[in-house]
Amino acid sequence: DVNASAWYVPGIKWAYANKVIEGDDNFRPDESITREELADMLYRYAGKTPVEVKLDFADADKISSDRVDAIAFCVNAGIINGYEDKTVKPAGTATRAEVSAMIYRFANLEK
Repeated sequence: DVNASAWYVPGIKWAYANKVIEGDDNFRPDESITREELADMLYRYAGKTPVEVKLDFADADKISSDRVDAIAFCVNAGIINGYEDKTVKPAGTATRAEVSAMIYRFANLEK
C-alpha cells in the first residue's frame, strides 16, 4: 500500500528489515498512528526485553495483548505518561505533540 517512489520508502524498508515494524504487508502511510503503535516501534527499536511494571491505568485492560510490554517499557522509561484521568489511551491517536514528546524522551534516554 506504499507507492514505490514515495520519499519514505527507504525508511519503511529499513524498519521492516530491522523488525522495528512487524505485521502484515500494509504500512498504511496515510493513517494516523496510535499511542500503542508508536510505543511498540520505540520498544522494538530499543531492542529491550520485557520489564515488570504495574500499569496502573484505568484503561490498562484496553492495551493490545501484544503491546503490553511496549507500553510497560515506555511508561517505565518515562516516554509515555498517563492522562489526568488516570488513562493511557493506548488506541487513541497520538497527536503531533505526543509524538514529538515521545520521540524526544526516547532520544534522551540514558543509554
